[in-house]
Amino acid sequence: MTEKMSWLGFLFGVVGWVSVYFVVTNLLSGYLAERSCQTGCVQFLFVAACSLAVSAAVAGLLAVQSRRDSKLGWLSLGISVPLCGILGTIMVVGSLA
Repeated sequence: MTEKMSWLGFLFGVVGWVSVYFVVTNLLSGYLAERSCQTGCVQFLFVAACSLAVSAAVAGLLAVQSRRDSKLGWLSLGISVPLCGILGTIMVVGSLA
């Protein structure tokens, strides 16, 4: 069970970073009318990245909590916690703007 949680957390973390990459490339790709991915698409990718980051952090935390020497659990935490921080900062700054 612990090994599955570690792999799940790692996979969710990587897919979360990939979806953030797609959000950033779409936001920086030019004018809104020229983009292939409009506002709804970017919003969906951002929410998907947030949910994947939180899921990866929880899965990594559960894996590390049950087995402290789980290197993959620590790796999934190392991937997902910075992603949660970045996405949380974007949400806070976006709500203050």
